[in-house]
Amino acid sequence: METKEEKPQQRFFKNKWKKVALVSSVPIIAGAMVSLGVYKYSKPFKPAFYNYKSYMYQGNIDKINNNFTYKVFDEIIEFTTALTNRKVSAGIGSEFQAVGLIKKDLIRPINFQKFFQLDHKPNKTELEAMLKNIYTEPVWNHLASYDKDINDAKDLTEEQWNQFKEKNPDSIKHLWEYVLPYYVQDSMIGYNPLKSKASKDPITEEMLRENAKKLNENYWTKLGKKFEKEGKQDEFTTILNGVDQRDLKPFNYASIFNIFNYLSHNGYSNFVITDAVRNNMLYGSAYNKVALDSTPDAPFELENLFTGNTTIANYKWSIDNFISLVQDSTSFRIADGKHIAFDGDGQNILRNLIDPSRKDVDVALMFNGDALDAYYSEDNELRDENGNIVPDGTIQAFKFNKNIILLDTFVVAKDVNEQTEDIIYDSIRSTIFANLNKINNVMVAKRITDKTEAMKETLLDYYQEYLEFVFGEKPELLTSMLDELKAIYKETIKEEISNEDLQKFNEFVTQKFENDPALIAQFKELFPLEEENAIETDEEFVARVANILSHVNLGNEAYFEEIVETKYPNLTNFDFINYTPSTTVDYEFIRRNYFITDENEYDLRAIKIYEIALTDKQREENFEHKGIGSVDDKLRSQLDTYYFNKTKS
Repeated sequence: METKEEKPQQRFFKNKWKKVALVSSVPIIAGAMVSLGVYKYSKPFKPAFYNYKSYMYQGNIDKINNNFTYKVFDEIIEFTTALTNRKVSAGIGSEFQAVGLIKKDLIRPINFQKFFQLDHKPNKTELEAMLKNIYTEPVWNHLASYDKDINDAKDLTEEQWNQFKEKNPDSIKHLWEYVLPYYVQDSMIGYNPLKSKASKDPITEEMLRENAKKLNENYWTKLGKKFEKEGKQDEFTTILNGVDQRDLKPFNYASIFNIFNYLSHNGYSNFVITDAVRNNMLYGSAYNKVALDSTPDAPFELENLFTGNTTIANYKWSIDNFISLVQDSTSFRIADGKHIAFDGDGQNILRNLIDPSRKDVDVALMFNGDALDAYYSEDNELRDENGNIVPDGTIQAFKFNKNIILLDTFVVAKDVNEQTEDIIYDSIRSTIFANLNKINNVMVAKRITDKTEAMKETLLDYYQEYLEFVFGEKPELLTSMLDELKAIYKETIKEEISNEDLQKFNEFVTQKFENDPALIAQFKELFPLEEENAIETDEEFVARVANILSHVNLGNEAYFEEIVETKYPNLTNFDFINYTPSTTVDYEFIRRNYFITDENEYDLRAIKIYEIALTDKQREENFEHKGIGSVDDKLRSQLDTYYFNKTKS
C-alpha cells in the first residue's frame, strides 16, 4: 500500500528513468534483461497451494511457502476456478467440491505409496483397510457415502447400486482414493447470555424440551380444528391416537426451529447465520412448510425429506423452506434486515457474537469449530465497557438434530508433474499431515490388529514422551513410576469420559507421597511454583502435580515449542484452528488431553462442542448428519441466484 511520502519519490524516480532512457535505452534494456534473468534464476517459479482463509497454523504456512506460493480464498469457487485454469498444484477445499472435480477430471488420486513411503503400491482392499484405521468412523462413513455421487449413480436404489458394483468392480471410484481429509465440522447454534434482554442465565435442555412440547401441542390443536372444520375429524383422531404423546412431532427439542423459537421469545432478537447456500438448503429440507400446514401425516414423513442432495426439482423447495424455517421460528422477516443477518466469515461471526459492543449479534448459527473458538473467548481479547476481557465459557451453544457434516479435503491437481508431486507430498508430510499413518505403523510394530488398541498404544507413546520431557532433570524418578502412570492413563482413554478417571491421578500422587514422604521434596524441586514466595498447601500441591501427570499439556510452552512444533505440526494446526480432526489418533488425543482445566477436570461443555460422533441417545432422539451432494455448474448458478434473491433482495 502506498503512503503519501512514497508518491513524490516514485514520481521523481520515474521522471529520472525517462531522461536516462532517452540517452542510453539499449544498455539499460540489456541490463534490465540480465537483471530479470538473474531474478528468475534466484527466484524460481513456485506452484500455488490454495486454502481457506485463517485455516492453517503460521508455522506450517511458512514451511509450505518454502516450495509453494501459499494463497488463501474467501469463496471455494476461487479454488475450483484455479484448478480449471491450471493455476494451482494442490490445496484444501470441500468434499462435495472434490466430487465435482473428480467428475471433471481435474484432480488425480492420492499417491498413497509415495505419500506414506510404502515399499509397494497398496491395492484397493489394502488401502481401504489402512484408511479405515486412520480416519474416525464418522469421517470414513461420510467419505464412503459419496460413492454413488462420484459414479453418477445417485438415482439407483441400494439393490441396483450393489448390482452395479458387482458388474463393474474395477471401474468404481471412491472419494477416499482422491482426497486427504483435513478437518470435519458440523453446526451449532451459539448465543451470548450477556447480551440477553431477559435472563442472563444459560438455557438448559429441559427448557428447550418444555418449549418443544408447547409447540407440538399448539400445532396439533390448530391442525385438529382445521380438520374438524373440513369434516375430517375421524381421520385426524385415528392418526393422533397412534402417536406416543411423549414424542409429539414435528418439533424436536433440538431442532433449529425450536432453539430459534425459544431464543427469540426469551431475550434474543439479533440472529446471524453462516452464509453458506448449500448448508442452509440442507437445513431447510428438514422443514416442509407446505406439508405442515396441510396434512396430519406430514410430521411423520418430514424426516425422510431431510437431504443434502440438490436437484433441479427441489432446489427452490429447499431454499423456500429454509426461509420459512427462520421466519416462522423467530417471527422476524429476513427481508427487513433488522433481526436476521448473513455472514460468510466464521471468524467475523464468532468475534461479533463475543464482542459486548456488538448489540446487533446475540445468536449465531455457526460451525462447531467457530463455536469452540468463541467458547474460548479470552483468546479473542475482546473487552466489555469496563475493559474486562470476556471470560472463557461465556458463549453457550446447542448442537441441533438435523445437522450437516462437512469435510474439508486436500487434493492434488490432475496435471502436476512427478517432481512437483514429490514436493507436494514432502511438504504436507512434514506439516499438516504429519504422522498421518502412525496408527498403522504402530499396528505393524507392536503386532496389533485392533484399531482401538492401536490408538491407545499410540496415545501412550505420546504420553510417555511428554512425561520424559517434564521429568527431564529427574529421569530416575520417572522410571520408578512410569509403568503405573501409563496403566492409569490407558484406563482413562475411553468413549465415556468422566472426571472420576482424572481423580485416579490425585489418588496416585497422594498414595506415593504417603508411602514415601521424601518424594515430596523431589517433586517440589522438579515442579516449582512459577511465582516466587507463593504459598501452596499440601493439598494444593498434590492437585497441581496430579494435573501435570494426568494429561499431555499442550499449554506447556517449553514442551510445545521443543516437541510439538518439531515432531507434531499436525497438532499445532489444531491448536490454532480448533476444528475437529478427521483422524482417529488426533481426534482421540485432543479429546483426551486438550480440554482439562486447572482443577484437573474435563471441560465437558467444550468437549460437546468438539465432538462430531453421535451418541446412542442422540440417535434415539432422531439426531443425524448428512453431507452435501455435488451439483453441476448450471444448477449451482441457478440455486445461487435464487438464494440471493430470497435472502438479499
